[in-house]
Amino acid sequence: MKKKYTIGVYRNAGSGWHGGQIYFDNLITLLRDGDGEPVNVVIIEKERPPAAEEDESRVSSAVYLSDYLSEERSKNRDRRKEAKQRRKKWWQRILPQTAPSPSAAKPVSAAFEAIVRDYQLDFVFPLPPTACGNGVNGAGWIPDLQHCYLPELFDSTEIKSRDEMFGKLSEAGIVVFSSETCLSEFLGLYPAPAAKLRVWSFCSNPGNDLISTSPLKAVEKYCLPEQFFLVANQFWKHKDHAVVVEALSRLKREGLSVPVVFTGALRDYRGSGHVDDFLQAIQRAGLNDSVHLLGFLDRDEQLHLMRSALAVIQPSRFEGWSTVVEDCKALGQRLILTDLPVHCEQAPPDSIYFPTGDAAALSEEIRTLFLDHAAEWLKGREAREFLAKKELSEVRAASRRRFLEIVEASQATDHEPTQKSRS
Repeated sequence: MKKKYTIGVYRNAGSGWHGGQIYFDNLITLLRDGDGEPVNVVIIEKERPPAAEEDESRVSSAVYLSDYLSEERSKNRDRRKEAKQRRKKWWQRILPQTAPSPSAAKPVSAAFEAIVRDYQLDFVFPLPPTACGNGVNGAGWIPDLQHCYLPELFDSTEIKSRDEMFGKLSEAGIVVFSSETCLSEFLGLYPAPAAKLRVWSFCSNPGNDLISTSPLKAVEKYCLPEQFFLVANQFWKHKDHAVVVEALSRLKREGLSVPVVFTGALRDYRGSGHVDDFLQAIQRAGLNDSVHLLGFLDRDEQLHLMRSALAVIQPSRFEGWSTVVEDCKALGQRLILTDLPVHCEQAPPDSIYFPTGDAAALSEEIRTLFLDHAAEWLKGREAREFLAKKELSEVRAASRRRFLEIVEASQATDHEPTQKSRS
């Protein structure tokens, strides 16, 4: 029997990055609930949430980085105070410095070292850049390289920060990429790092309870028509909601009104000018009756709407490993999605690709599904979900094995030479 690993999962996705939060939730569930090698999971949260927001299913095994950082900062203040007192003594000028310099303290790295020690962690994922190369065993994570391919969406400070972060991550023993596509892009853009490179792609887990429940309650709650398409992305500019509106405008001019539901908060941390343009385009095209803006939804409600849709439209201009695509694969739902290399790598069945940014091509695909295949598709939902559930069990088992292979590789004392190495 293999060793029972204790793995720390650092939930470092910001509150605005919902795909990242789902990524970590899926990983935690995969490690805890999967068959095979036993695993203990310790969840490392950035900050302790208010008591009213605590999730009882996680609190029992959660540790809060902010608690350890407070302790490290307190130690740092004591070091500064001690150093200041030493400087007041006249003999300080002729005696060597013996106490550690305050500037040598690295609170985040020290906090992770303390967490690893206190909880006896064998592996931490993902390691923050500040903890790489400082004795904490684990793997760094590079989800995507969007700033290299769409630099116009970032300011120079953030581009520099990301480049420095990825450079620091290369000092980790292992760096994990979310897709083969991202790994190939990385090797083409960055000097070969000293770390071992691995690919681990998450898969969604909607849960048996959700699948066994009728999705119609969510449809009725929002007064949606029986037949509709769904766009379930955050309103970030690279998600390209605008191309969907343009496609609907084309259909509207031809006399065809197609209902489309958009979920997600109407904001972008980089600025919401494109959100205003999106809303104005809906008004100008006279699409108010066919476009349904529902805002940010509970995840189960969003998944129920995915189940009920004629198709999910994924118009994104860039992805690392799309949560929307994985959700649809887990639910047996089809997509109309852009022909990004990573979308092709994810290979969702029964799906239709269109050229990125091509509203004319998108409108043709929407028209065909809406006019020719709608009733047939809706009738087959339960059968598709049954098959998807059966396949998902095997996919999740394989995904768990691959992740534990990365954990095992991290236990080796001798690192491999830099190569395109994959689990």
